[in-house]
Formats: sequence, structure tokens, C-alpha cells
Amino acid sequence: MPILPDPTEIPVVLKRLVKPPTLDFETALWEIFYLLFAPRRVYKQLYYRKQTKNRWSRDDPSFVILLVFFLTVSAVAWGLAYTSGAVAILRMVLYMVVIDFLATGFAIATVGWLLANRLFKKSSPATIGGVSDEELEWAFCFDIHCNSFLIIWVSLYLVQFVLLPVLTLDNWLSLFLGNTMYFGALSYYFVITFYGYNALPFLEHTEMILFPIPVVAALYLCSLFGFSMVKHMSSLYFN
Repeated sequence: MPILPDPTEIPVVLKRLVKPPTLDFETALWEIFYLLFAPRRVYKQLYYRKQTKNRWSRDDPSFVILLVFFLTVSAVAWGLAYTSGAVAILRMVLYMVVIDFLATGFAIATVGWLLANRLFKKSSPATIGGVSDEELEWAFCFDIHCNSFLIIWVSLYLVQFVLLPVLTLDNWLSLFLGNTMYFGALSYYFVITFYGYNALPFLEHTEMILFPIPVVAALYLCSLFGFSMVKHMSSLYFN
């Protein structure tokens, strides 16, 4: 039975949040670059963090701040292009940042935390520097979601915005391009998530995290017969 996350972990991030000089945006930008082009390299830094700070999760909110900033800018751009009025734009920002990223992330991180502690944990926990790794931090599961969500932002909030006039044309090529973009973004989300949990030495059978990809692939193939994800999601956001 996993133990509830220790609330004493939270003030570490909050203290740095209100102290801008302690934020390390340079490292956060380095992580963003490598998550897009060499995600395994980012997770190799976990062992250094564990050895020096005795924690797997970030104690610096810079990465989350940058991602929230990127999402906010994207939401404003979507709002200016496809809605009218400040209220509609604010609603778009709240939906993309609070619902799409934070609320969904909290839910996914909680599910991942429960699964990791109940199903993936090795019977003989590993140790690093003499420190037992029997419990996975919930904050690290949220870090994994943030890392994985980066590709969602690039593909579905940035690239889709630029290509939307093409992706919404009434032809099969536009449908194919749009659905392929969604399939690629969702699949890569699960791959980056797998890398995160697989990097921990006290977890096993983490390849189960990749099981949703064949399901997504089957839905993707079915969608090519006439269901446009781009048009469907656009109608949800903009009626």
C-alpha cells in the first residue's frame, strides 16, 4: 500500500517559486531541448539528483513555469485567432493550462504513482548511496507528465495552430496529416512516460506503459476512414 505523498516536499518548490534568483531556467531550457531530440539523456541526470539531493523529483519549478508560459501564449494565440473578446480568451487560457495540463496531469500522475508503487516495484528494492528507494515520489510522476506533455504542446498547440487552415480542408490528405499528428503526439507521450519510469532502478515491467500505443494505433487506422481529429477537437474548443 503506497504511502501518501509527504506534504513537506511541497514547500521546497513553493519557496523557489517566490524567489526568482533561485530559479534555473537555463537547465530547464536544456531539458526542453533534449526532451525533444534525445529524451533518454534527460533521465540520465536522475541519478545525480538522487545522490546529491536524495530525491527523484525536481525541486526547481522552472520547467513547469516555462511550460505554463508556452501554453498561455499558445492559448492567447488560439483565442485571438478563433474567438472574440477577452472573456473567451481567458476561458481558453484557463482550459488549456488548468484543465488540459494541470488537472489532467494531476490525474495521470496519481494513476502512475499508484501503479508504480503497487505493480511495478521490485520485490527487492534497489539502493543508491545506501538510501532505500521503496517509495516513488508523487512529484516525480508529475515531472514525468510534464516532460511527456512537452511534445503535446509542440504538436497539438503549436504546429496544429500553424497548419490548421490546411488540416481542416475537406480532403483525405488533410485528414491523414491531422490524424497522424495526433497519433504521433499521443504515442510519443507514452514513450517519454515509459522512459521516465523505466529509468528508476527499483521498478520493473514498466514496458506495460507502452500498451496503450497499439490501442491508439488501431483507433488511428479506423479514423482514416473519415473521422478528423482536428475538426473534432476544434469543434469542442470553439463550438
